[in-house]
Amino acid sequence: MEYLENSKFLITIEMIEHIIGGNRGFDIIATTQDKKTIKISFDHVCDFRYAIENAWIVRYADFNKKHVHHNSSILLVKNSEFIEHYAKHACGTMPIDTIKDYLINDSVDAAVEVLTDSDPVVTELQVINSSDREL
Repeated sequence: MEYLENSKFLITIEMIEHIIGGNRGFDIIATTQDKKTIKISFDHVCDFRYAIENAWIVRYADFNKKHVHHNSSILLVKNSEFIEHYAKHACGTMPIDTIKDYLINDSVDAAVEVLTDSDPVVTELQVINSSDREL
């Protein structure tokens, strides 16, 4: 059975703003609960999926959450059916023993699920307000 576990990132995301990338590298731009803008960067992405509203609600409801001990929006999916599905379709062309399933969700019912063989990097972005810039 699939279950959720905290990742090393204890961040609560209010809203996923943008998903940018391609060719195995993806960035997620998000606003945190404390109004910071962050970038979550993934390299070596094998597969990902994005869901909003009802599709996300149903998937999240099925997870066993007893291993989630801190309120965080960046979680790991253990015993992942998504990894099993990927392995079946990859037909041995990619090693799967190092792949992790990261689940990033926001408080507005959007979620991104990422299969990768490396941990993401989270950085805080400095937002420049157009009224603060000199012309």
